[in-house]
Parts: sequence; structure tokens; C-alpha cells
Amino acid sequence: MQVNYAAGLVHYFNIVVVKMVEPLPNSTLEPAAWIFQQLGTPTEDARLKGTFLMSSIWPTITLISIYLTVCCIGPKFMETRKPWNLKYFIVVYNFCMVLVSLYMTIELLSVLWIYYISKGAEFIETFVFVLRKKNSQISFLHVYHHSTMFFLWWATVKHCGGGSAYFSTMMNSFVHVIMYTYYMLSALGDSVRPYLWWKKYLTRLQLIQFWIVTFHTSCMLYIDCGYPRGYAWLLFVYMFTQKALFLNFYRKTYKPRSSTSVELQGLKKD
Repeated sequence: MQVNYAAGLVHYFNIVVVKMVEPLPNSTLEPAAWIFQQLGTPTEDARLKGTFLMSSIWPTITLISIYLTVCCIGPKFMETRKPWNLKYFIVVYNFCMVLVSLYMTIELLSVLWIYYISKGAEFIETFVFVLRKKNSQISFLHVYHHSTMFFLWWATVKHCGGGSAYFSTMMNSFVHVIMYTYYMLSALGDSVRPYLWWKKYLTRLQLIQFWIVTFHTSCMLYIDCGYPRGYAWLLFVYMFTQKALFLNFYRKTYKPRSSTSVELQGLKKD
């Protein structure tokens, strides 16, 4: 029986949300703003006033809650139903993500907010897995990565969007150009599969990205560049969790190579 990792994340997420909405004595700040202030971040970036989804943390929390709920009940809902044929939707979705990632890589200085929005758009991948009954791809790594990235980048854009935040965004956007190109080609069918021999190198590229970003984040801990120190520590620890999960995935998938290949996290066609 497959372990429902999403249920555990929902429980943990609910605990975090409860803590964030508890009244704060002797403080005029909203709970979320108070938490980020303790990490040394500015209360708010004034440039984001009036920007979609950035006035409050609640839209982001609501979307993550919906995402985790679908991860929990979606597979059971689809259990007795036929899987959806979403081939053309998958191709279009991945093509759009390639364009968005390429745009963010080139025009990064003005699109940090778009990067945050793209993290929410990536929830679509999991919804597609649910509708196609690909429950094996709704792994802990998959759900953890998407739900936490959306939350952390709301915090980054809202409270410390600038300076050192741009480097990891640029790196990740570049990797996503290649990643979503692979997913799009994979969704086209068996005729394209012989040309997708480079799948494992994509995972290696993701791991290299995590090591580079971790090193960059560590520099913020020892060199006073004006970036909030507490938040830098949070990101530093978070990057280690990502590396550990992706490295575990890589080892299980490629070392040794089993007769049943574990699918790369993404939108693929059987």
C-alpha cells in the first residue's frame, strides 16, 4: 500500500497555520509579519503594495491548503474512475512553463514576483497526476518541494525580495527551462522517447543547482551583505533538505538501475 505522504504534510501545515494566527501580545503586527521580523527580515517590501496575492499571506496559505487537500483526497476520488487523457494539456502546460522560465532567466531583475507565481502554477503538475491516476509520482519529494517552495517564495518576495534572492531564482529558472522542455517532449509519446536518454543528467543538473545555491547561501551567513541573517539560515537548512531528498531519489532511480525505472518528477506520458 502506498504511503500517503501528503496527509502528514497537511497535519504539519495545519500546526504551522494555527501558530501563525494565534494572537500576539503587545504587538501591532500580523502574525506572519511578526514571524518574519524575528528572522531579521523587513516587515514588508513597499514596492509590492497592491500586487496580486501579496497583500496578505492568506491567499498563499489557502492555495497550499487546496493543493495538499487534492494530494490527500484526489487519489481516492479517482480510484474508481477512469484516468483522464491530458496529453495535449500537458504539452501546452510544459511549453508555457518553458517560456515563463526562459523569460525569468533573462529578465530576472523585474520578475521576482512572477517566479513566486510560477511556484503556485506548478501545483498543476500534481493535479494532472491525480487526474491521470499516476499516484506513484505524488511522492513525498514531489509534494514537499512544491508546497514549501510556494510558501517560502511568498515570504522571500514579500519581505526580502532583492539582492541575494535573485541568484537562486536565476539558477532555478534556467534549470526549469531544460526540465520543462524534457517534460514537454516526453509527453509527445513513444516516438520521442529514444531521444530522451539524457533524463538522468537532468536530475544531476538539479543536484548541482542545489549545491551551488547552498554555497551561495552560506556566503550570506559569513559575509555581511545586508541580507536578513535569520532568513538566510532558514534557506540554508531548507536547501539541505532538498539536496537530501533529490539525492535519495537519484540513488533509488539510477544506482543500481532496477528493472522498474522510477519516473522522474514531472509530467510524463506512459
